[in-house]
Amino acid sequence: SAEHPRSANGRSRGFTLIEVMIVIAVVGIMATLSIPNMTRWLSRMRLRGAAQHMVSQIDLARKMSVTNRARYCLTFGGDSGFNDGTTASYLISLTVSEETGTNTGVWQAVTEPIELVGFTNNAASDLYRGISLEPAGAGGNTSPVTGVSNCGGLVFNSSGFLDNLTADFTPCNGGSCVKYTLVNKYYSPIDERRTVWVNRGGIARVTIGPNAPP
Repeated sequence: SAEHPRSANGRSRGFTLIEVMIVIAVVGIMATLSIPNMTRWLSRMRLRGAAQHMVSQIDLARKMSVTNRARYCLTFGGDSGFNDGTTASYLISLTVSEETGTNTGVWQAVTEPIELVGFTNNAASDLYRGISLEPAGAGGNTSPVTGVSNCGGLVFNSSGFLDNLTADFTPCNGGSCVKYTLVNKYYSPIDERRTVWVNRGGIARVTIGPNAPP
């Protein structure tokens, strides 16, 4: 086993106060250098997690529409202040509804399964701190979506395809998709994004940045 340092007379001695202070200082410097990298890594993980959460909800809604032979409506709420440069305000909201009757345009919020009830990410729920959905329109990268049949979002038909009109889609890799862009508000100016693309077949994919198609 390791021995304690010995003094000139051969007796073992403990660490001096100066040695302890040097060790504490070195540990403190190392921690200070690592904190920014750790913080950025955690923020990126939240951004990735939020995008995958959206994809899982979209995918489950598509599967449920086929299983139940019914239309499902997914509406998304964006953060009107996504460019405010602060993590104090952030928002992603996703609501899932099922049509009551065939092509009635009447929607009822889904309450089960629990995995398909949607979610809200803000300072209260704090699912993904500082991660927002860009709003549609000027200054945002999310597609403006009008929807159909009184649904202002994605409408999955009983075959799992989107019933949305052409105006709701944007070009993506030779096809057309509805586009939802998430931002990492932890850093200002905003420089990290993930984009969820949903094609006409109802398949969702995630890419890095606001414009790279799947």
